[in-house]
Amino acid sequence: MLEESPQTPDVSSQEPVYRWWNASLGDSVGVADHESQLSAAELTAAGYTRDSTPQFYVSMADGAAADQVAVYRWWNSGDGDWVDIPDGSIADADLEPGGYSDKTFQYYAHSTAATGRVALYRWWSDADRDWMTVRQGQTPDATLSALGYTNSTLVAFADCPDCAELPNDARLAAIHIDTDSGQPIASRDVWIDGQFAMSASPLLPECADVAPAPMKVRGRGNFTWTLEKKAYNLNLENKSDLCGLGSSRKWALLANHYDRSLLRTSAAMYMASLLTNMAWNPRSAPVDLYVNGTYQGSYTLIERVTIASNRIDVDELKDNQGGVNDSPPEVTGGYLLEWDVRMGNDNVVEVGGSGLVGVREPQDEADGSGITETQRAYIDQFLGEADAALFGENFTDDTEGWQKYIDAGSAVDYFLAMELTKPEDGNMFSSVMMYKERDTDPAAGDQGKLFMGPLWDMDTAMGNEDGPGALASPTEWYVRYERPDVPRQSDVTWFNRLNEDPDFQAMVSARWKEVYPDLLTTDSFLVEQQELIAVSAAENFALWDASERLGDVQVVKGSWPAEVSSLRTWLRQRIDWMNTQYGTQP
Repeated sequence: MLEESPQTPDVSSQEPVYRWWNASLGDSVGVADHESQLSAAELTAAGYTRDSTPQFYVSMADGAAADQVAVYRWWNSGDGDWVDIPDGSIADADLEPGGYSDKTFQYYAHSTAATGRVALYRWWSDADRDWMTVRQGQTPDATLSALGYTNSTLVAFADCPDCAELPNDARLAAIHIDTDSGQPIASRDVWIDGQFAMSASPLLPECADVAPAPMKVRGRGNFTWTLEKKAYNLNLENKSDLCGLGSSRKWALLANHYDRSLLRTSAAMYMASLLTNMAWNPRSAPVDLYVNGTYQGSYTLIERVTIASNRIDVDELKDNQGGVNDSPPEVTGGYLLEWDVRMGNDNVVEVGGSGLVGVREPQDEADGSGITETQRAYIDQFLGEADAALFGENFTDDTEGWQKYIDAGSAVDYFLAMELTKPEDGNMFSSVMMYKERDTDPAAGDQGKLFMGPLWDMDTAMGNEDGPGALASPTEWYVRYERPDVPRQSDVTWFNRLNEDPDFQAMVSARWKEVYPDLLTTDSFLVEQQELIAVSAAENFALWDASERLGDVQVVKGSWPAEVSSLRTWLRQRIDWMNTQYGTQP
């Protein structure tokens, strides 16, 4: 709680705050309807007119809530403007040199988000030299931007019992990231301390309020990090179940800046949830994001790919000091791995002639608890043996061929997912995940296998790029056969070789017939998601240009509705085409 002021009036009722507007001055001010504040007669005489409905409700009494914060109004005679400042958020000594004076108590708001509360933001108009405090959702951000208001900054949270019938209900849950001292998030490598909070929305009841709590944040992505709208990784200090996605410290916020539909990741993960031979794929929820009080756009909150009991549920190799996990069976797993030509992981192994695989977990740790040399050597040897079996003369043998090392069910489902979505990097080039389970009884031949998945990195998929390999086309194979024009790490990839096994092709065909009816529901899912994020998308593309080309091969449709329509059409045609290939086979 911020320091209280001795000027605080000793009253106890909760009062509505109205916005008053002076057209001749180009000035707005929020005033509580209370005897201690400017009266309606005074404001009217000064040329101000009042909105018909309250912005929000506040307390005028100290001690009404544990998270109270006193909000003061400062006057700038040079600009002819009032500004709302939570006490202590900006030092008085910093305001006075800027011409601000006449610090006057307004009301008590809240420092935390909760059900029945709304976020209050302070906006600045350089043209009018005007600060305006606006309740989130009362005036769309797009409208404020069009009127010349920028530099949105979180002031506080306020009660709003009437907001259930106001436009705020058309909004998604809002995530608020506030870094210490307002530091910009300028690196993918350096974690920055800050606070995480989330305000709920009736659109997604599972996205409950989250009070401000410590967290660390940094940027994420490769090509996407070079774009103006940034994506982020979050590490919460304590595990939290965000939007009903399961309790974890590790989360990601995807910007979807390259994907103008904003729905490709959601679509891919929906279809992945139907391909149940992959044990886990990330779950997600759409949200709006504010960083240091500034609106960033529509984002996807998503589970990060990691080993955990509610994510990739395999044995963890951690606390490795002294080599305690360097002997069987511990040394045999689990490992989280990624085919990645970029070598973006701490430890990378070369798998025969097939390419580079990074060890995502366990990682290097400064305290010695991370991966050991023995574990590196083990997974290097295991992957080499798997590659040799796959490309050996007896690779189709059920016991000595590829199935000795690779789980068939997950390989089938992951292959179908890659062909369904056609992500640019999907042919063992990068962002192709797999993990290895721990051996249970190697002496009896019970060896932990490689499992393909989960899916990741879908912004280039589903017709979003007109690149090599007929990438934009909803027809033609992308990863099934050898294609020199498809990005890959070797002339013949693991997917190419698997499809040389008649048994694998038969498993794929049979699996397609099982999942095809369920996959037809994808279009209905996309319709629901389009309705869900409609307001969020409108505000996103008021801030970001939907027609801007971000890459030479990017497919641009020019508007959000056109992008969603294109995605839906592409997926319907892709599913139909694949059914002509597999659904008619005996």
